[in-house]
Amino acid sequence: MKLRRDTKNIVPKLATALEKESARNAMVDQLEDFFKRGGKIQEVEQGATALHFGRTKKQQDDLLAKGKAGAKAMKKTK
Repeated sequence: MKLRRDTKNIVPKLATALEKESARNAMVDQLEDFFKRGGKIQEVEQGATALHFGRTKKQQDDLLAKGKAGAKAMKKTK
């Protein structure tokens, strides 16, 4: 029987400084290409994309607008 202490631990290899620098440079190059092609970054208010009970605010509002059927559907996820 193998004991736990006899097994090898699988520890992910940490990236070296050179690997991190290479990844950082690649990311900077990708961003520069994105902006050269006219790309823009849109700022989104923190929490604006969060779900509440698995639905967006718009989905919840739509269900509430449906009345009784929508209220039943909302209770299923709470």
